[in-house]
Amino acid sequence: MARLPFFDLNNIPGSLGETLRARPPLNLYRMLPNAPEVAEGFLALGGAILRQSSLTPALRELVILRVGALCEAHYEIHQHRRVARGAGVPDAKIEAALTDPANAVFDERERAVLAFTDAVVRQVKAPQPLYEALAAHCTSQEQMEVIVTIGFYMLVSRLLENTELEVEGDGAAPIEIERQAVAPAPASVDPLRQLFAPAMGKAKPSGRLAGRRVLIVGGGQRRTVDEQPPVGNGRAMTVLFAREGASIACADMDLASAEESVAKARSEGGTAVALQADVSRPEEITRLVREAAQALGGLDGLVLNVGIGNDSRFGTETAEAWDAVMDVNLRAHMLCAQEAAKVMDEGGSIVFVSSTASISPLTGIPAYECSKAALAALCRSTAYATHARGLRANVIAPGLIDTPLGRDASRNRPARSARPLPFGRQGTGWEVAHAAQFLLSSEASYVNGQVLIADGGLSISTVRQPAAA
Repeated sequence: MARLPFFDLNNIPGSLGETLRARPPLNLYRMLPNAPEVAEGFLALGGAILRQSSLTPALRELVILRVGALCEAHYEIHQHRRVARGAGVPDAKIEAALTDPANAVFDERERAVLAFTDAVVRQVKAPQPLYEALAAHCTSQEQMEVIVTIGFYMLVSRLLENTELEVEGDGAAPIEIERQAVAPAPASVDPLRQLFAPAMGKAKPSGRLAGRRVLIVGGGQRRTVDEQPPVGNGRAMTVLFAREGASIACADMDLASAEESVAKARSEGGTAVALQADVSRPEEITRLVREAAQALGGLDGLVLNVGIGNDSRFGTETAEAWDAVMDVNLRAHMLCAQEAAKVMDEGGSIVFVSSTASISPLTGIPAYECSKAALAALCRSTAYATHARGLRANVIAPGLIDTPLGRDASRNRPARSARPLPFGRQGTGWEVAHAAQFLLSSEASYVNGQVLIADGGLSISTVRQPAAA
C-alpha cells in the first residue's frame, strides 16, 4: 500500500487539476497533489523532458529505463517499458537497457549514452573518458538534456520507491507521448513579419514561366502525421510553376505523392505529368530524363529537390552510411544535370536545392552538411561547362522552412524551431518555390553559378522571438 494518500483528480482545482486530468490515470498523478506547489514544477520539468527535449524519444527512453534499473524502481521500469514501446524501441533494446547496456544491439551512440548514464547514477560525476565519449556523439544541448534526464528520473525513482507506489493493474499496452506540436505559419498578410501573399501561395499568376518545360525531381511531398500538413517545397514548386504557365514533369520515388502534386496543379488549370524514379539508382536517372523530355516535348528547366540525411555524427560515420547520403544528395544531382543538359534547349536553367546546413555545422550530421555544401561546387562546374550552350545553373539554400519534413525534424528535435527566428517565423514552401522560380525564369538571365540563401537572415543572426500563439 502506498505511504501517501491518493486524491480524486476531479476535485483538484486550478491549473494543476487540469494538467493532471489530461494525463494517463496513473497512481503517481493521484499522489502528487499532496504537495501541489511542488507538483506543478515537477510536472513542468517532466513534460519538457518528454515533449520538448531534442533527444530522440527512443534514446530518451533508453536513458530512463537504465536509470530505473539501476535505482531498482519497479514502477518506473513498468511504465517506461510501455512508453519505450510506444516510441518504437524494440523489445530487445528495452531488455538490454535494463540488464546489459554494452550489448551489441545498441549502436555506438546509444552505448556511449548508456555508459555515461551508469556512471552518473553510480558515481555522481562521470569520468572524463565517458564524458568525452558522450560529447563525441551528442551536441552540447543533447549532453545537457541527457544529464537533466538522468537527474530527474533518479528523483522520480526515489519518489516512487519511498512512497511505495504500486503499479496500476497489470496493463502493458504501449504509451505514446505526443511531442509538442510545431506552430503553423500564420495565414494572413503581416508586413512586420515579411509575410505577403506569395509566402502563402496566394500570388496572382503572371505567366512568368509561360512556355517552359520543367522537370522537378522531388516534386511529391513527404507523408506526415499532421492532419493538415503545410505544403512542401517540391509540391509548392509543382503547383506554382504550372500556375505560372510551365508544363511540369513531377518526379518522385513515391509515385502516388507525385500524382497528388500533379492533381493539385491540374485543378488550377496547369499542365503536369507524374513520373516515378529512384535517383539513387543511376540507370533510373537516364530513363527519367528521357521520359520527361518525351512527355513535355523537350526540357527548358530542371529542379533537383531531393536529399536524405542519416543519424551518424562525426566519429560514428561509416563508409556505407556516408555513401548512401552522397549517392542521393550529390551523385544523383550530378547525373541528373548531365542527362538533362544533353537534351535541354538554349536558354534553359538548372536549379539545385541545397540547405543552410551547407554553411553551418550545427546539424551535427557531417554527411548531410558536406553533401549540401558540395552542391555549390557542382553548380559552378555545371554552369561553366554549359554556358557556351546558353544554359545556366544555380543553387537555392533554404533555411528553416515549415514543411512536412521540417515539422518531423522539429518533433524529433524541438529546439530546431523553438528559438528566435528571422521575422519571428519559419519560411514557407511557397517562398522556396518563388525563389526557385526566379532562378528558372528569364528574369534571372544574368545570374549563373550562384548560391541564393533563402533563410530570412538566419545565417547572419537577424532573428527575433517567435510571436505568441
